Amino acid sequence: MAYILADAGYDMWILNNRGSTYSKAHVNLNPERDKTFWDFSFHEQGVYDLPQIIDYVLNLTRQKDLFFIGYSMGATIGHVMCSTRPEYNAKIRHFVNFAPVTDTVHILPPSYNIVFSVFPEFVKSLRAQNITELFPRRALAGNILRSLCQNGSSMQSICVASIFLIVGVDYKQFNPELFPHIFRYFPDGSSLKTAEHFIQIMSTGIFREYDYGTTGNRIMYGSDAPPKYNLSQVTAATSIYYGAGDIISTKADCEYLAKKLPNAMGLFKIPYHHFNHMDFMWATNVRQLLYDPLVNLLNKYK
Repeated sequence: MAYILADAGYDMWILNNRGSTYSKAHVNLNPERDKTFWDFSFHEQGVYDLPQIIDYVLNLTRQKDLFFIGYSMGATIGHVMCSTRPEYNAKIRHFVNFAPVTDTVHILPPSYNIVFSVFPEFVKSLRAQNITELFPRRALAGNILRSLCQNGSSMQSICVASIFLIVGVDYKQFNPELFPHIFRYFPDGSSLKTAEHFIQIMSTGIFREYDYGTTGNRIMYGSDAPPKYNLSQVTAATSIYYGAGDIISTKADCEYLAKKLPNAMGLFKIPYHHFNHMDFMWATNVRQLLYDPLVNLLNKYK
Protein backbone atom coordinates (compact mmCIF):
# COMPACT_ATOMS: atom_id res chain seq x y z
CA MET A 1 0.00 0.00 0.00
CA ALA A 2 2.81 2.41 0.85
CA TYR A 3 4.32 2.08 -2.62
CA ILE A 4 0.93 2.46 -4.30
CA LEU A 5 0.20 5.66 -2.37
CA ALA A 6 3.71 6.98 -3.00
CA ASP A 7 3.24 6.36 -6.74
CA ALA A 8 -0.03 8.29 -6.47
CA GLY A 9 1.90 11.31 -5.19
CA TYR A 10 1.52 10.94 -1.45
CA ASP A 11 4.37 11.51 1.00
CA MET A 12 4.38 8.31 3.06
CA TRP A 13 5.44 8.03 6.71
CA ILE A 14 5.34 4.54 8.22
CA LEU A 15 5.26 4.20 12.00
CA ASN A 16 7.25 1.72 14.07
CA ASN A 17 5.24 1.12 17.23
CA ARG A 18 6.97 1.36 20.58
CA GLY A 19 8.58 -1.96 21.49
CA SER A 20 9.04 -3.22 17.95
CA THR A 21 12.50 -3.94 16.52
CA TYR A 22 13.10 -0.39 15.28
CA SER A 23 11.53 1.39 18.26
CA LYS A 24 13.40 0.32 21.37
CA ALA A 25 15.60 3.36 21.95
CA HIS A 26 15.26 5.23 25.24
CA VAL A 27 17.20 8.05 26.89
CA ASN A 28 17.97 6.03 30.02
CA LEU A 29 16.19 2.65 29.98
CA ASN A 30 17.54 -0.53 28.44
CA PRO A 31 14.65 -2.70 27.16
CA GLU A 32 16.75 -5.83 27.67
CA ARG A 33 17.19 -5.11 31.38
CA ASP A 34 14.61 -2.58 32.56
CA LYS A 35 11.03 -3.81 32.99
CA THR A 36 9.91 -0.19 33.29
CA PHE A 37 10.47 0.25 29.55
CA TRP A 38 7.68 -2.27 28.86
CA ASP A 39 5.12 -0.60 31.11
CA PHE A 40 2.98 0.62 28.22
CA SER A 41 0.01 -0.40 26.12
CA PHE A 42 -1.66 1.13 23.08
CA HIS A 43 -2.90 3.83 25.48
CA GLU A 44 0.58 5.36 25.83
CA GLN A 45 1.12 5.02 22.10
CA GLY A 46 -2.04 7.05 21.48
CA VAL A 47 -1.52 9.65 24.21
CA TYR A 48 2.22 10.23 23.75
CA ASP A 49 3.79 8.54 20.71
CA LEU A 50 1.36 9.26 17.87
CA PRO A 51 0.98 13.00 18.71
CA GLN A 52 4.78 13.36 18.73
CA ILE A 53 5.02 11.61 15.36
CA ILE A 54 2.32 13.79 13.83
CA ASP A 55 3.98 16.96 15.09
CA TYR A 56 7.34 15.80 13.73
CA VAL A 57 5.90 15.10 10.27
CA LEU A 58 3.93 18.34 10.07
CA ASN A 59 6.84 20.46 11.29
CA LEU A 60 9.21 18.87 8.78
CA THR A 61 6.82 19.03 5.82
CA ARG A 62 5.37 22.42 6.80
CA GLN A 63 1.84 21.16 6.41
CA LYS A 64 -1.12 21.94 8.68
CA ASP A 65 -2.68 18.46 8.55
CA LEU A 66 -2.22 14.94 7.17
CA PHE A 67 -4.06 11.73 6.34
CA PHE A 68 -3.82 9.05 9.00
CA ILE A 69 -4.38 5.39 8.04
CA GLY A 70 -4.66 2.97 10.93
CA TYR A 71 -5.01 -0.79 10.59
CA SER A 72 -6.39 -2.89 13.47
CA MET A 73 -4.55 -1.72 16.61
CA GLY A 74 -3.16 1.18 14.58
CA ALA A 75 -6.73 2.45 14.24
CA THR A 76 -7.24 1.80 17.96
CA ILE A 77 -4.23 4.00 18.73
CA GLY A 78 -5.68 6.72 16.49
CA HIS A 79 -8.96 6.70 18.43
CA VAL A 80 -7.09 6.83 21.74
CA MET A 81 -5.24 9.92 20.54
CA CYS A 82 -8.25 11.72 19.11
CA SER A 83 -10.36 11.05 22.21
CA THR A 84 -7.73 11.91 24.83
CA ARG A 85 -5.86 14.62 22.88
CA PRO A 86 -8.79 16.16 20.94
CA GLU A 87 -6.68 19.06 19.70
CA TYR A 88 -5.06 16.58 17.30
CA ASN A 89 -8.31 16.08 15.40
CA ALA A 90 -7.59 19.35 13.61
CA LYS A 91 -4.25 17.93 12.42
CA ILE A 92 -5.89 14.96 10.67
CA ARG A 93 -7.43 15.76 7.30
CA HIS A 94 -8.99 12.29 7.12
CA PHE A 95 -8.74 9.33 9.47
CA VAL A 96 -8.91 6.04 7.54
CA ASN A 97 -9.77 2.95 9.61
CA PHE A 98 -8.90 -0.53 8.37
CA ALA A 99 -10.60 -3.12 10.61
CA PRO A 100 -10.57 -0.91 13.72
CA VAL A 101 -10.78 -2.45 17.19
CA THR A 102 -12.68 -0.33 19.73
CA ASP A 103 -15.95 -1.49 21.35
CA THR A 104 -16.56 -5.17 20.58
CA VAL A 105 -20.27 -5.87 20.14
CA HIS A 106 -20.16 -9.14 18.21
CA ILE A 107 -20.31 -12.56 19.87
CA LEU A 108 -16.79 -13.90 20.18
CA PRO A 109 -15.93 -17.29 18.62
CA PRO A 110 -15.58 -20.18 21.13
CA SER A 111 -11.83 -20.35 20.43
CA TYR A 112 -11.45 -16.76 21.63
CA ASN A 113 -13.37 -17.42 24.83
CA ILE A 114 -11.10 -20.36 25.60
CA VAL A 115 -7.95 -18.27 25.05
CA PHE A 116 -9.30 -15.33 27.05
CA SER A 117 -10.23 -17.59 29.98
CA VAL A 118 -6.67 -18.93 30.37
CA PHE A 119 -4.89 -15.70 29.48
CA PRO A 120 -4.83 -14.25 33.06
CA GLU A 121 -2.92 -17.32 34.32
CA PHE A 122 -0.59 -17.08 31.34
CA VAL A 123 0.12 -13.43 32.21
CA LYS A 124 0.68 -14.28 35.87
CA SER A 125 3.19 -16.95 34.88
CA LEU A 126 5.10 -14.58 32.57
CA ARG A 127 5.23 -11.81 35.18
CA ALA A 128 6.50 -14.30 37.78
CA GLN A 129 9.41 -14.92 35.39
CA ASN A 130 9.92 -11.15 34.87
CA ILE A 131 8.88 -11.47 31.22
CA THR A 132 7.28 -8.23 30.03
CA GLU A 133 8.18 -8.28 26.32
CA LEU A 134 5.95 -10.36 24.07
CA PHE A 135 6.79 -11.96 20.70
CA PRO A 136 10.11 -10.20 19.97
CA ARG A 137 11.64 -10.77 16.57
CA ARG A 138 14.20 -13.55 16.90
CA ALA A 139 16.17 -15.11 14.04
CA LEU A 140 15.83 -18.62 15.45
CA ALA A 141 12.05 -18.37 15.88
CA GLY A 142 11.70 -16.91 12.38
CA ASN A 143 13.77 -19.70 10.88
CA ILE A 144 11.67 -22.35 12.65
CA LEU A 145 8.40 -20.80 11.49
CA ARG A 146 9.66 -20.46 7.92
CA SER A 147 10.75 -24.10 7.94
CA LEU A 148 7.42 -25.32 9.33
CA CYS A 149 5.21 -23.23 7.05
CA GLN A 150 7.10 -23.10 3.74
CA ASN A 151 5.93 -24.80 0.56
CA GLY A 152 6.48 -28.55 0.71
CA SER A 153 6.21 -28.72 4.48
CA SER A 154 3.67 -31.18 5.88
CA MET A 155 2.89 -28.56 8.53
CA GLN A 156 1.89 -25.79 6.11
CA SER A 157 -1.81 -26.60 6.24
CA ILE A 158 -1.70 -26.40 10.05
CA CYS A 159 0.05 -23.01 9.82
CA VAL A 160 -2.71 -21.70 7.55
CA ALA A 161 -5.51 -23.16 9.67
CA SER A 162 -3.98 -21.71 12.86
CA ILE A 163 -3.95 -18.19 11.38
CA PHE A 164 -7.50 -18.51 10.05
CA LEU A 165 -8.66 -19.57 13.53
CA ILE A 166 -7.63 -16.09 14.72
CA VAL A 167 -8.48 -13.83 11.75
CA GLY A 168 -11.22 -15.62 9.77
CA VAL A 169 -11.10 -18.17 6.95
CA ASP A 170 -10.11 -17.11 3.44
CA TYR A 171 -8.15 -19.72 1.49
CA LYS A 172 -8.67 -18.02 -1.87
CA GLN A 173 -6.95 -14.72 -1.00
CA PHE A 174 -4.00 -16.04 1.04
CA ASN A 175 -0.94 -17.28 -0.81
CA PRO A 176 1.07 -19.67 1.44
CA GLU A 177 4.19 -18.85 -0.57
CA LEU A 178 4.25 -15.60 1.43
CA PHE A 179 5.14 -17.42 4.66
CA PRO A 180 8.95 -17.18 4.25
CA HIS A 181 8.64 -13.43 3.62
CA ILE A 182 6.12 -12.82 6.42
CA PHE A 183 8.23 -14.52 9.08
CA ARG A 184 11.23 -12.36 8.27
CA TYR A 185 9.51 -9.49 10.08
CA PHE A 186 6.42 -10.88 11.80
CA PRO A 187 5.79 -11.05 14.72
CA ASP A 188 7.89 -8.09 15.74
CA GLY A 189 7.28 -7.65 19.42
CA SER A 190 5.41 -5.47 21.85
CA SER A 191 4.70 -5.31 25.56
CA LEU A 192 2.77 -7.88 27.53
CA LYS A 193 0.65 -4.99 28.80
CA THR A 194 -0.40 -4.16 25.23
CA ALA A 195 -1.70 -7.71 24.73
CA GLU A 196 -3.48 -7.54 28.10
CA HIS A 197 -5.17 -4.25 27.21
CA PHE A 198 -6.16 -5.48 23.75
CA ILE A 199 -7.69 -8.67 25.12
CA GLN A 200 -9.38 -6.66 27.86
CA ILE A 201 -11.38 -4.56 25.41
CA MET A 202 -12.23 -7.56 23.22
CA SER A 203 -13.33 -9.77 26.11
CA THR A 204 -15.31 -7.08 27.95
CA GLY A 205 -16.51 -5.38 24.77
CA ILE A 206 -15.80 -1.94 26.26
CA PHE A 207 -13.27 0.49 24.77
CA ARG A 208 -11.68 1.84 27.94
CA GLU A 209 -8.33 2.45 29.57
CA TYR A 210 -6.20 -0.31 31.09
CA ASP A 211 -7.82 -2.11 34.01
CA TYR A 212 -5.52 -2.29 37.06
CA GLY A 213 -8.16 -3.94 39.26
CA THR A 214 -10.38 -2.12 41.73
CA THR A 215 -7.59 -1.00 44.06
CA GLY A 216 -5.24 -0.02 41.25
CA ASN A 217 -8.02 1.79 39.39
CA ARG A 218 -8.83 3.89 42.47
CA ILE A 219 -5.18 4.93 42.65
CA MET A 220 -4.82 5.56 38.90
CA TYR A 221 -8.23 6.96 38.00
CA GLY A 222 -10.06 7.69 41.25
CA SER A 223 -12.78 5.18 40.33
CA ASP A 224 -13.44 1.45 40.64
CA ALA A 225 -13.39 0.95 36.86
CA PRO A 226 -11.14 2.49 34.20
CA PRO A 227 -12.66 5.39 32.22
CA LYS A 228 -14.08 4.78 28.77
CA TYR A 229 -12.52 6.48 25.77
CA ASN A 230 -14.90 9.23 24.73
CA LEU A 231 -15.41 8.63 21.02
CA SER A 232 -17.58 11.75 20.71
CA GLN A 233 -14.27 13.63 20.94
CA VAL A 234 -13.05 11.98 17.71
CA THR A 235 -14.18 14.80 15.44
CA ALA A 236 -11.77 14.19 12.54
CA ALA A 237 -13.46 13.13 9.29
CA THR A 238 -13.39 9.34 9.40
CA SER A 239 -13.86 6.44 6.98
CA ILE A 240 -14.13 2.81 8.08
CA TYR A 241 -13.35 -0.28 6.00
CA TYR A 242 -14.34 -3.78 7.12
CA GLY A 243 -14.22 -7.32 5.77
CA ALA A 244 -17.23 -9.63 5.93
CA GLY A 245 -14.98 -12.56 6.85
CA ASP A 246 -13.13 -10.73 9.63
CA ILE A 247 -13.79 -12.26 13.08
CA ILE A 248 -11.73 -9.65 15.00
CA SER A 249 -13.30 -6.43 13.71
CA THR A 250 -16.73 -7.34 12.37
CA LYS A 251 -19.40 -5.45 10.46
CA ALA A 252 -21.37 -5.04 13.71
CA ASP A 253 -18.34 -3.57 15.50
CA CYS A 254 -17.64 -1.13 12.69
CA GLU A 255 -21.29 -0.07 12.42
CA TYR A 256 -21.34 0.57 16.17
CA LEU A 257 -18.16 2.66 15.92
CA ALA A 258 -19.53 4.67 12.98
CA LYS A 259 -22.63 5.57 15.03
CA LYS A 260 -20.44 6.74 17.91
CA LEU A 261 -18.29 9.04 15.79
CA PRO A 262 -19.59 12.57 15.14
CA ASN A 263 -17.94 12.88 11.73
CA ALA A 264 -18.07 9.41 10.13
CA MET A 265 -17.97 10.02 6.38
CA GLY A 266 -18.27 6.45 5.16
CA LEU A 267 -18.56 2.80 6.17
CA PHE A 268 -17.19 0.57 3.42
CA LYS A 269 -17.46 -3.19 3.03
CA ILE A 270 -14.60 -4.78 1.09
CA PRO A 271 -16.34 -6.25 -2.00
CA TYR A 272 -15.35 -9.84 -1.34
CA HIS A 273 -17.37 -12.03 1.01
CA HIS A 274 -14.52 -13.86 2.81
CA PHE A 275 -12.19 -10.86 3.29
CA ASN A 276 -10.63 -11.41 6.73
CA HIS A 277 -8.51 -9.44 9.19
CA MET A 278 -5.23 -10.52 7.62
CA ASP A 279 -6.38 -9.76 4.07
CA PHE A 280 -5.95 -6.02 4.65
CA MET A 281 -2.21 -6.72 4.38
CA TRP A 282 -1.76 -9.91 2.43
CA ALA A 283 -4.77 -10.68 0.21
CA THR A 284 -3.80 -11.63 -3.33
CA ASN A 285 -6.26 -9.08 -4.79
CA VAL A 286 -5.94 -6.46 -2.07
CA ARG A 287 -4.94 -3.76 -4.54
CA GLN A 288 -8.11 -4.07 -6.59
CA LEU A 289 -10.34 -4.70 -3.57
CA LEU A 290 -8.99 -2.00 -1.25
CA TYR A 291 -5.90 0.01 -2.17
CA ASP A 292 -7.07 1.46 -5.48
CA PRO A 293 -10.44 2.53 -3.99
CA LEU A 294 -8.48 4.04 -1.09
CA VAL A 295 -6.46 6.20 -3.49
CA ASN A 296 -9.74 7.45 -4.99
CA LEU A 297 -11.04 8.30 -1.54
CA LEU A 298 -7.91 10.20 -0.51
CA ASN A 299 -7.88 12.10 -3.77
CA LYS A 300 -11.32 13.48 -2.87
CA TYR A 301 -9.89 15.05 0.28
CA LYS A 302 -6.63 16.40 -1.17
